[in-house]
This record gives sequence, structure tokens and C-alpha cells, in this order.
Amino acid sequence: KKIKKKYFFYPAQFWIHKNHIQLIKEFTKFKVKTKSKIRLYLCGKRKKYFTKVEKYIKSNKIKDVIYLGELSSNELKKYYNNCEAVVMPSLYESSSLVILEAISNKKIVIASNIGPNKELSQFFKLFIFNLYRKNDLSDQLSKVVNLDEFNRKKITNHNIARIENYFWKNVAIKYKNLIDEKIVIKND
Repeated sequence: KKIKKKYFFYPAQFWIHKNHIQLIKEFTKFKVKTKSKIRLYLCGKRKKYFTKVEKYIKSNKIKDVIYLGELSSNELKKYYNNCEAVVMPSLYESSSLVILEAISNKKIVIASNIGPNKELSQFFKLFIFNLYRKNDLSDQLSKVVNLDEFNRKKITNHNIARIENYFWKNVAIKYKNLIDEKIVIKND
């Protein structure tokens, strides 16, 4: 099904390092600056940090930020498929699986400038923002909203052509080769 409202999407558990509050602050600046009617949809388990995020939204009377709850795989896919872009503002990640999921669903990605995201940006076209530069995230939100269909397709086609390297099957082969190589070196 097609969701009629335009929205950015952030699927993440509510841990402090997922950085929901900075995202919401920057999203609010973006809304004020652009007068856009776009929304921000959040989903994920209500971890310890959820109450702080919820309190921030309520105390600042923020509109257009919607918590969807925990989503099934089918619901998650629906929200990926219909969003304008996936936003990944994490302070740290061991790997950025949300980015790979977004790319697999042919979505534009806006991501923080942490190591794993910068590494992925060497292969994929991502909108990287500096976590510590004021308004950088809101500026990236604006750039994505203003993308025309031609450039949007160009980016998603570029990314989808490279995603196969990150399929679990291919990653497992790389790990196996690395382990085999280390075993051979130790045995020599």
C-alpha cells in the first residue's frame, strides 16, 4: 500500500547513541526553514531512552514526529518503500545495517559522519552530515527534499548496483577467505 503523507524514516531502537533528540531538533529546524509538510516517522523498541525522547517531543509541542511502535517485517518494508529518505543520525554503530536495508529498498540515505557510515560512503552515494556542525543535518534534509526525480533515480541506481557486495552470502565468503588466509599464514 502507498502511504499518502511524505516522510523521513528512522527505524532504530531507542538507545541514547541512536541520537533521536538531535534528529528531532534538526528536523524541527528544517520544518521551520522550509515550511515543508513532510513528517518524521520513528519505529523501534522502547528502550530506556524512549521516555526522554517522548518527553522532549511533548514538552516542545513538536508536531509531525510520529512514533509507529515496533513494526513487523512486512510493515517495516512498507515504511521503507514509501519514505522520502532514511535518516541515520547515530553517534556510533558497529555496522550500519539500516543503511544497507535502505539501499536495498532503493531509498536515499542521510547519515551521520561516523566511521562505518563514512566507509560505506566510499561505495554508495549517501548524504553525510557532520554530527557537530550546527544545521548540517537540517541542510541535508533540505537537499534530499529538493532532489528531482532524475537525480534521485541516479543515486538509487548507483547504490543498488553495488549492494550485492553486502549480501550476507557474499560477506560470509569474504570472512571465510580471511579466516582461511590467517590459518594458512599461522600454519606456515
